[in-house]
Amino acid sequence: MKNAKFLISFTLCLFSLCFLQAQISSEVYLPLVQGNGTALKATADGTQGFSSAVRSIHGLVEAGRGYTFGVQGVATSSEISTDGRAYGVMGLAANADINYGLYGELQGVNRGAAVLGHVGPFTSSSTLFNGQWAGYFIGDVRVSNNIFAFSFNTLSDRKVKMGIEKIKKPMQKVMQIEGVTYQYDAAAFPNQKVIQGVQTGFIAQNIEKVIPDAVVMDQDGYKTVNYTKVVPLLVEAVKEQQHVIVELQEELAEIKELISNLNTNQEGHSIGALPKDKQSIQQRLNVFPNPASNKLTFALNGATKSNSAKISLLSNSGELLDSFSVKQKGTNVEYDISNLIPGVYYVSFQIDGQVVGTQQFIKQ
Repeated sequence: MKNAKFLISFTLCLFSLCFLQAQISSEVYLPLVQGNGTALKATADGTQGFSSAVRSIHGLVEAGRGYTFGVQGVATSSEISTDGRAYGVMGLAANADINYGLYGELQGVNRGAAVLGHVGPFTSSSTLFNGQWAGYFIGDVRVSNNIFAFSFNTLSDRKVKMGIEKIKKPMQKVMQIEGVTYQYDAAAFPNQKVIQGVQTGFIAQNIEKVIPDAVVMDQDGYKTVNYTKVVPLLVEAVKEQQHVIVELQEELAEIKELISNLNTNQEGHSIGALPKDKQSIQQRLNVFPNPASNKLTFALNGATKSNSAKISLLSNSGELLDSFSVKQKGTNVEYDISNLIPGVYYVSFQIDGQVVGTQQFIKQ
Protein backbone atom coordinates (compact mmCIF):
# COMPACT_ATOMS: atom_id res chain seq x y z
CA MET A 1 0.00 0.00 0.00
CA LYS A 2 2.82 2.38 0.86
CA ASN A 3 4.55 1.53 -2.41
CA ALA A 4 1.37 2.36 -4.36
CA LYS A 5 0.98 5.75 -2.64
CA PHE A 6 4.62 6.52 -3.28
CA LEU A 7 4.22 5.67 -6.98
CA ILE A 8 1.18 7.97 -7.31
CA SER A 9 2.85 10.87 -5.49
CA PHE A 10 5.97 10.52 -7.56
CA THR A 11 3.97 10.54 -10.80
CA LEU A 12 2.05 13.69 -9.81
CA CYS A 13 5.27 15.46 -9.02
CA LEU A 14 6.61 14.66 -12.46
CA PHE A 15 3.46 16.09 -14.08
CA SER A 16 3.45 19.22 -11.94
CA LEU A 17 7.10 20.22 -11.98
CA CYS A 18 8.42 18.88 -15.22
CA PHE A 19 6.79 16.56 -17.77
CA LEU A 20 5.81 12.98 -18.31
CA GLN A 21 8.04 11.16 -20.76
CA ALA A 22 6.62 7.81 -21.86
CA GLN A 23 8.53 5.16 -23.74
CA ILE A 24 7.12 2.19 -25.59
CA SER A 25 8.37 -0.24 -22.96
CA SER A 26 7.10 1.60 -19.85
CA GLU A 27 3.58 2.32 -18.50
CA VAL A 28 2.24 4.17 -15.47
CA TYR A 29 -1.03 2.95 -13.94
CA LEU A 30 -3.24 5.18 -11.80
CA PRO A 31 -6.06 4.03 -9.52
CA LEU A 32 -9.60 3.57 -10.83
CA VAL A 33 -12.08 6.23 -9.74
CA GLN A 34 -15.73 5.25 -9.52
CA GLY A 35 -18.48 7.89 -9.33
CA ASN A 36 -17.41 11.54 -9.02
CA GLY A 37 -13.70 12.16 -8.76
CA THR A 38 -10.45 12.73 -10.59
CA ALA A 39 -8.09 9.94 -11.61
CA LEU A 40 -5.21 12.34 -12.25
CA LYS A 41 -4.87 15.96 -11.18
CA ALA A 42 -1.72 17.96 -11.78
CA THR A 43 -1.15 21.59 -10.80
CA ALA A 44 1.71 23.88 -11.77
CA ASP A 45 2.12 27.19 -9.93
CA GLY A 46 3.69 29.91 -12.04
CA THR A 47 2.36 32.89 -10.07
CA GLN A 48 5.68 33.69 -8.40
CA GLY A 49 7.75 35.83 -10.72
CA PHE A 50 7.81 35.53 -14.50
CA SER A 51 7.56 32.09 -16.08
CA SER A 52 8.18 31.69 -19.79
CA ALA A 53 6.47 28.29 -19.94
CA VAL A 54 4.43 26.55 -17.26
CA ARG A 55 2.88 23.15 -17.91
CA SER A 56 0.69 21.13 -15.59
CA ILE A 57 0.79 18.18 -17.99
CA HIS A 58 3.30 17.73 -20.80
CA GLY A 59 3.06 14.63 -22.94
CA LEU A 60 6.07 13.70 -25.06
CA VAL A 61 6.35 10.63 -27.25
CA GLU A 62 9.31 9.82 -29.46
CA ALA A 63 8.86 6.87 -31.78
CA GLY A 64 9.93 5.73 -35.19
CA ARG A 65 6.73 4.54 -36.85
CA GLY A 66 3.14 3.68 -36.10
CA TYR A 67 0.63 5.70 -34.08
CA THR A 68 1.88 8.04 -31.37
CA PHE A 69 -0.20 10.13 -28.98
CA GLY A 70 1.42 12.87 -26.89
CA VAL A 71 -1.77 13.20 -24.87
CA GLN A 72 -4.85 11.07 -25.45
CA GLY A 73 -8.19 11.76 -23.85
CA VAL A 74 -11.12 9.37 -24.08
CA ALA A 75 -14.53 10.04 -22.53
CA THR A 76 -17.37 7.57 -23.05
CA SER A 77 -20.54 6.45 -21.33
CA SER A 78 -21.27 2.81 -20.78
CA GLU A 79 -24.61 3.27 -22.54
CA ILE A 80 -26.34 5.87 -24.69
CA SER A 81 -27.62 8.62 -22.42
CA THR A 82 -29.89 11.65 -22.87
CA ASP A 83 -28.12 13.74 -20.23
CA GLY A 84 -24.60 14.50 -19.10
CA ARG A 85 -21.58 15.60 -21.12
CA ALA A 86 -18.47 13.81 -22.34
CA TYR A 87 -15.30 15.70 -23.23
CA GLY A 88 -12.37 13.73 -24.59
CA VAL A 89 -10.14 16.76 -24.10
CA MET A 90 -11.27 20.04 -22.57
CA GLY A 91 -9.21 23.21 -22.83
CA LEU A 92 -9.74 26.43 -20.91
CA ALA A 93 -7.63 29.58 -21.17
CA ALA A 94 -8.19 32.98 -19.58
CA ASN A 95 -6.65 36.25 -18.36
CA ALA A 96 -3.43 36.12 -20.36
CA ASP A 97 -2.49 38.62 -23.03
CA ILE A 98 -3.30 35.97 -25.67
CA ASN A 99 -5.33 32.89 -24.75
CA TYR A 100 -5.76 29.56 -26.53
CA GLY A 101 -8.36 27.14 -25.19
CA LEU A 102 -6.94 24.51 -27.54
CA TYR A 103 -3.69 24.94 -29.47
CA GLY A 104 -2.58 22.73 -32.32
CA GLU A 105 0.61 23.06 -34.32
CA LEU A 106 1.72 21.09 -37.37
CA GLN A 107 5.43 20.88 -38.09
CA GLY A 108 7.59 19.10 -40.62
CA VAL A 109 7.07 18.63 -44.34
CA ASN A 110 4.69 15.67 -44.43
CA ARG A 111 0.93 15.91 -44.85
CA GLY A 112 -1.32 16.44 -41.89
CA ALA A 113 -3.40 18.91 -39.91
CA ALA A 114 -2.84 20.92 -36.76
CA VAL A 115 -6.44 20.13 -35.77
CA LEU A 116 -8.32 17.12 -37.13
CA GLY A 117 -12.06 16.82 -36.58
CA HIS A 118 -13.67 13.52 -37.51
CA VAL A 119 -17.27 12.36 -37.18
CA GLY A 120 -17.55 8.62 -36.78
CA PRO A 121 -15.03 5.89 -35.87
CA PHE A 122 -11.39 6.72 -36.43
CA THR A 123 -9.86 4.67 -39.23
CA SER A 124 -6.59 5.04 -41.08
CA SER A 125 -8.32 5.18 -44.48
CA SER A 126 -10.86 7.85 -43.48
CA THR A 127 -8.16 10.29 -42.41
CA LEU A 128 -5.91 10.05 -45.46
CA PHE A 129 -5.59 13.40 -47.24
CA ASN A 130 -2.97 15.40 -49.08
CA GLY A 131 -1.33 18.67 -48.10
CA GLN A 132 -0.92 20.50 -44.83
CA TRP A 133 -3.88 22.10 -43.10
CA ALA A 134 -4.38 24.23 -40.01
CA GLY A 135 -7.74 22.48 -39.60
CA TYR A 136 -9.20 19.47 -41.40
CA PHE A 137 -12.76 18.33 -40.71
CA ILE A 138 -14.47 15.18 -41.93
CA GLY A 139 -18.20 15.76 -41.46
CA ASP A 140 -20.49 18.76 -41.12
CA VAL A 141 -19.21 21.88 -39.36
CA ARG A 142 -21.61 24.28 -37.66
CA VAL A 143 -20.94 27.90 -36.71
CA SER A 144 -23.59 29.85 -34.82
CA ASN A 145 -22.32 33.27 -35.87
CA ASN A 146 -20.18 34.97 -38.52
CA ILE A 147 -17.27 33.45 -40.41
CA PHE A 148 -14.55 35.86 -41.52
CA ALA A 149 -12.29 34.79 -44.36
CA PHE A 150 -10.57 36.17 -47.43
CA SER A 151 -12.21 33.60 -49.72
CA PHE A 152 -14.25 30.40 -49.84
CA ASN A 153 -13.50 27.73 -52.41
CA THR A 154 -15.90 24.96 -53.42
CA LEU A 155 -14.73 21.80 -55.19
CA SER A 156 -15.88 22.32 -58.79
CA ASP A 157 -13.47 20.38 -60.99
CA ARG A 158 -15.10 18.95 -64.10
CA LYS A 159 -13.14 15.73 -63.53
CA VAL A 160 -15.30 14.86 -60.52
CA LYS A 161 -18.67 15.81 -62.03
CA MET A 162 -21.17 13.73 -64.00
CA GLY A 163 -24.48 14.40 -65.75
CA ILE A 164 -23.66 18.04 -66.54
CA GLU A 165 -26.62 19.93 -68.08
CA LYS A 166 -27.38 23.58 -68.78
CA ILE A 167 -29.89 25.32 -66.55
CA LYS A 168 -33.28 25.47 -68.24
CA LYS A 169 -35.49 28.58 -68.18
CA PRO A 170 -33.23 30.51 -65.76
CA MET A 171 -35.11 33.83 -66.01
CA GLN A 172 -38.43 32.14 -65.30
CA LYS A 173 -36.92 30.59 -62.17
CA VAL A 174 -35.32 33.84 -61.01
CA MET A 175 -38.67 35.59 -61.26
CA GLN A 176 -40.02 33.11 -58.70
CA ILE A 177 -37.33 33.92 -56.13
CA GLU A 178 -38.10 36.60 -53.56
CA GLY A 179 -35.34 38.57 -51.86
CA VAL A 180 -36.38 39.73 -48.40
CA THR A 181 -35.11 41.50 -45.29
CA TYR A 182 -35.65 39.87 -41.90
CA GLN A 183 -34.42 39.45 -38.33
CA TYR A 184 -33.56 36.20 -36.55
CA ASP A 185 -35.81 35.12 -33.70
CA ALA A 186 -33.38 34.84 -30.79
CA ALA A 187 -36.00 32.96 -28.75
CA ALA A 188 -35.66 30.01 -31.14
CA PHE A 189 -32.00 29.63 -30.12
CA PRO A 190 -31.88 30.18 -26.34
CA ASN A 191 -28.43 28.60 -25.92
CA GLN A 192 -26.69 30.29 -28.85
CA LYS A 193 -25.46 33.73 -29.75
CA VAL A 194 -27.73 34.83 -32.60
CA ILE A 195 -26.83 37.52 -35.15
CA GLN A 196 -28.69 40.71 -34.34
CA GLY A 197 -30.11 43.38 -36.63
CA VAL A 198 -31.75 43.39 -40.04
CA GLN A 199 -30.51 40.73 -42.47
CA THR A 200 -30.94 40.44 -46.24
CA GLY A 201 -31.44 37.11 -47.95
CA PHE A 202 -33.94 34.42 -48.92
CA ILE A 203 -36.56 32.23 -47.27
CA ALA A 204 -35.63 28.55 -47.52
CA GLN A 205 -39.18 27.43 -48.32
CA ASN A 206 -39.28 29.83 -51.30
CA ILE A 207 -35.87 28.73 -52.62
CA GLU A 208 -36.83 25.07 -52.20
CA LYS A 209 -39.63 25.45 -54.77
CA VAL A 210 -37.20 26.80 -57.37
CA ILE A 211 -33.84 25.16 -56.53
CA PRO A 212 -34.61 22.11 -54.36
CA ASP A 213 -30.97 20.98 -54.07
CA ALA A 214 -30.00 24.36 -52.55
CA VAL A 215 -32.02 23.63 -49.40
CA VAL A 216 -30.92 21.17 -46.70
CA MET A 217 -32.58 20.33 -43.39
CA ASP A 218 -30.19 20.59 -40.44
CA GLN A 219 -30.14 18.27 -37.42
CA ASP A 220 -32.39 20.62 -35.44
CA GLY A 221 -35.13 20.48 -38.08
CA TYR A 222 -34.45 23.90 -39.61
CA LYS A 223 -34.11 24.42 -43.36
CA THR A 224 -30.86 25.98 -44.56
CA VAL A 225 -29.95 27.59 -47.91
CA ASN A 226 -26.73 27.13 -49.85
CA TYR A 227 -26.50 30.64 -51.32
CA THR A 228 -23.67 29.57 -53.63
CA LYS A 229 -26.09 27.42 -55.62
CA VAL A 230 -28.20 30.48 -56.45
CA VAL A 231 -25.30 32.17 -58.27
CA PRO A 232 -25.27 29.92 -61.40
CA LEU A 233 -29.00 30.54 -61.86
CA LEU A 234 -28.45 34.31 -61.69
CA VAL A 235 -25.59 34.10 -64.19
CA GLU A 236 -27.68 32.21 -66.74
CA ALA A 237 -30.65 34.54 -66.18
CA VAL A 238 -28.47 37.58 -66.92
CA LYS A 239 -27.20 35.91 -70.09
CA GLU A 240 -30.76 35.15 -71.18
CA GLN A 241 -31.78 38.73 -70.44
CA GLN A 242 -28.83 40.08 -72.39
CA HIS A 243 -29.83 37.95 -75.36
CA VAL A 244 -33.31 39.51 -75.26
CA ILE A 245 -31.78 43.01 -75.01
CA VAL A 246 -29.65 42.38 -78.09
CA GLU A 247 -32.72 41.20 -80.02
CA LEU A 248 -34.67 44.30 -78.96
CA GLN A 249 -31.78 46.55 -79.98
CA GLU A 250 -31.74 44.93 -83.41
CA GLU A 251 -35.52 45.34 -83.71
CA LEU A 252 -35.26 48.98 -82.63
CA ALA A 253 -32.61 49.63 -85.29
CA GLU A 254 -34.93 48.11 -87.91
CA ILE A 255 -37.84 50.25 -86.67
CA LYS A 256 -35.76 53.40 -86.83
CA GLU A 257 -34.80 52.54 -90.37
CA LEU A 258 -38.45 51.85 -91.22
CA ILE A 259 -39.54 55.17 -89.74
CA SER A 260 -36.78 56.94 -91.61
CA ASN A 261 -38.04 55.41 -94.84
CA LEU A 262 -41.63 56.35 -94.01
CA ASN A 263 -40.57 59.94 -93.37
CA THR A 264 -39.17 60.24 -96.86
CA ASN A 265 -41.63 61.10 -99.67
CA GLN A 266 -41.73 59.62 -103.13
CA GLU A 267 -39.63 62.45 -104.56
CA GLY A 268 -36.91 61.70 -102.00
CA HIS A 269 -37.63 64.76 -99.85
CA SER A 270 -37.43 64.38 -96.09
CA ILE A 271 -40.06 65.60 -93.67
CA GLY A 272 -38.11 68.80 -93.17
CA ALA A 273 -39.01 69.79 -96.75
CA LEU A 274 -42.77 69.44 -96.25
CA PRO A 275 -45.08 72.38 -96.82
CA LYS A 276 -45.76 74.53 -93.74
CA ASP A 277 -49.33 73.28 -93.34
CA LYS A 278 -48.15 69.66 -93.17
CA GLN A 279 -45.36 70.50 -90.72
CA SER A 280 -47.94 72.17 -88.49
CA ILE A 281 -50.07 69.03 -88.50
CA GLN A 282 -47.05 66.97 -87.49
CA GLN A 283 -46.33 69.22 -84.51
CA ARG A 284 -49.92 69.00 -83.28
CA LEU A 285 -50.35 65.21 -83.31
CA ASN A 286 -50.89 63.94 -79.76
CA VAL A 287 -51.40 60.38 -78.50
CA PHE A 288 -52.69 59.75 -74.96
CA PRO A 289 -52.79 58.21 -72.42
CA ASN A 290 -49.33 56.71 -72.69
CA PRO A 291 -48.96 54.01 -71.43
CA ALA A 292 -52.52 52.86 -72.13
CA SER A 293 -54.53 49.77 -71.25
CA ASN A 294 -57.82 49.72 -73.16
CA LYS A 295 -58.43 53.01 -75.01
CA LEU A 296 -56.03 55.23 -76.92
CA THR A 297 -56.91 58.77 -78.06
CA PHE A 298 -55.42 60.47 -81.12
CA ALA A 299 -55.76 64.26 -80.88
CA LEU A 300 -55.44 66.17 -84.16
CA ASN A 301 -55.40 69.89 -83.45
CA GLY A 302 -55.14 72.30 -86.35
CA ALA A 303 -56.10 72.42 -90.01
CA THR A 304 -54.63 71.55 -93.36
CA LYS A 305 -55.57 72.20 -96.95
CA SER A 306 -55.20 68.53 -97.74
CA ASN A 307 -58.28 66.38 -98.26
CA SER A 308 -56.65 63.08 -97.23
CA ALA A 309 -55.36 62.23 -93.71
CA LYS A 310 -54.75 58.74 -92.32
CA ILE A 311 -53.51 57.10 -89.08
CA SER A 312 -51.63 53.80 -89.18
CA LEU A 313 -50.89 51.47 -86.26
CA LEU A 314 -47.56 49.59 -86.39
CA SER A 315 -46.18 46.78 -84.26
CA ASN A 316 -42.78 46.93 -82.55
CA SER A 317 -41.31 45.10 -85.54
CA GLY A 318 -42.87 47.58 -88.04
CA GLU A 319 -45.76 45.36 -89.14
CA LEU A 320 -48.87 47.31 -90.21
CA LEU A 321 -51.71 46.34 -87.86
CA ASP A 322 -54.42 48.83 -88.83
CA SER A 323 -55.01 51.99 -90.85
CA PHE A 324 -57.98 54.41 -91.05
CA SER A 325 -58.86 57.88 -92.36
CA VAL A 326 -59.58 60.82 -90.05
CA LYS A 327 -60.77 64.41 -90.25
CA GLN A 328 -58.14 67.05 -89.94
CA LYS A 329 -59.49 69.78 -87.72
CA GLY A 330 -60.21 69.59 -84.01
CA THR A 331 -60.53 65.81 -84.14
CA ASN A 332 -60.08 63.37 -81.21
CA VAL A 333 -60.18 59.76 -82.29
CA GLU A 334 -60.61 57.00 -79.69
CA TYR A 335 -59.13 53.66 -80.59
CA ASP A 336 -59.72 50.32 -78.85
CA ILE A 337 -56.39 48.59 -78.02
CA SER A 338 -57.73 46.04 -75.51
CA ASN A 339 -57.06 43.21 -77.97
CA LEU A 340 -53.36 44.11 -78.29
CA ILE A 341 -50.82 42.20 -76.26
CA PRO A 342 -48.69 44.32 -73.89
CA GLY A 343 -45.68 45.86 -75.58
CA VAL A 344 -44.38 48.80 -77.63
CA TYR A 345 -46.29 50.11 -80.65
CA TYR A 346 -46.08 53.04 -83.08
CA VAL A 347 -48.68 55.45 -84.50
CA SER A 348 -47.99 56.97 -87.92
CA PHE A 349 -49.88 60.07 -89.18
CA GLN A 350 -50.01 60.57 -92.95
CA ILE A 351 -51.21 63.42 -95.19
CA ASP A 352 -51.68 62.84 -98.90
CA GLY A 353 -49.92 59.48 -98.54
CA GLN A 354 -46.88 61.05 -96.90
CA VAL A 355 -45.86 60.37 -93.25
CA VAL A 356 -45.69 63.63 -91.33
CA GLY A 357 -45.43 62.29 -87.77
CA THR A 358 -44.78 59.11 -85.80
CA GLN A 359 -45.22 58.54 -82.07
CA GLN A 360 -44.52 55.58 -79.83
CA PHE A 361 -46.91 54.27 -77.16
CA ILE A 362 -46.89 51.40 -74.67
CA LYS A 363 -49.73 48.94 -74.24
CA GLN A 364 -49.93 47.77 -70.62
